Amino acid sequence: MAKDIHLFYQVVQWQEMTLPLAYTSEGLACVGSFNSTIESMRAWFDSDNRWHWQAHQGRDSVYATQLLEYLEGKRHKFEFPIVFLKGTAFQQAVWRALCEISYGETSNYSAVAQKVGRPRAVRATGSAIGKNPLTIVVPCHRVLAKSGALGGFSGGLAMKRLLLAIESTHS
Repeated sequence: MAKDIHLFYQVVQWQEMTLPLAYTSEGLACVGSFNSTIESMRAWFDSDNRWHWQAHQGRDSVYATQLLEYLEGKRHKFEFPIVFLKGTAFQQAVWRALCEISYGETSNYSAVAQKVGRPRAVRATGSAIGKNPLTIVVPCHRVLAKSGALGGFSGGLAMKRLLLAIESTHS
């Protein structure tokens, strides 16, 4: 049986939107979509009932501070640890590959599948990207369809457009 893990959570306010996040003592574990809730994040984690949740107290965490800097176009790279608390080995490999897509650049699902050594697993790669628990930080918004169309995005296409616009304006 896996050990219990303590998760701290915080809701970041940016413009008219909120962004929930969760972290452990080892690193950032989850960033939700704009205006999603802590409850939806908890539902995703609590499927295996080993998480102990605690609200963040005090000033903004380093995670919140850097996310806000990114959203304001003042940060191109995050300088904090991340942890994958869930996900298959394949999903985690895809998420690590996403981290290699530079700020202001885009890739496509086929290229990511190739990067993880599974060039024929384009649909599985897309599915893994859709399950990315670290929206923005693990930059799934930088992955487009091969045709250049936006493709999907778990946070909605409006959020994907906004993140790509931030990066194109500030790169």
